[in-house]
Amino acid sequence: FERRQKLMEPLVVDVSSSKGRLELKAHPGEEFLLVLEGECRFGFGREELRLRKGDALYFDPSVEHGVASVGTKGGWVLSVVTSRDFHLHGGV
Repeated sequence: FERRQKLMEPLVVDVSSSKGRLELKAHPGEEFLLVLEGECRFGFGREELRLRKGDALYFDPSVEHGVASVGTKGGWVLSVVTSRDFHLHGGV
């Protein structure tokens, strides 16, 4: 069913499309990230973490952050964003 003015936006992201490049962006709200498959690098401000399948983070996305694949393996992450900015990822 369709819900207007939703606060959570779940996204399943193929991090292999990043090709190892870590692009940092910031946005309002809160964010939860769970590595579903593979390995990735997570940048948060000036810090960088290496994450593996099963690792999870809950963080303030107003700090620039980004995810990139490690090597050629790629991987998948579940990202759940909460925000009152309903057009965060182009949705309604």
